[in-house]
Amino acid sequence: MGDILKADLEVLQQLAGILDQESSGVMETKITAAVVMPNSPIQAISATASDAVTKAFAFIGGKYRQMSDATKTAAKTYDGVEQALADQFRRYVHGDMLQ
Repeated sequence: MGDILKADLEVLQQLAGILDQESSGVMETKITAAVVMPNSPIQAISATASDAVTKAFAFIGGKYRQMSDATKTAAKTYDGVEQALADQFRRYVHGDMLQ
């Protein structure tokens, strides 16, 4: 039963760091090429598409950042629960359950 609740906190923290790094890269993705065709609707569409792609990658990068934050919170929560259960077990072993 103990293995069911086991979490590798170091791996969770590493995952959070990787997700955080990736979020920055994704959020900075932009289209730098532009179509130049004076008096053509293609030029306006190119600018609109570039803006839409930039916003989409910023949105996706934000989701990566949320996953990173959630993973950091989970690691802290697991660590806190582990400490609380260990403290409770120590009190039980030493007969101090009324504290």
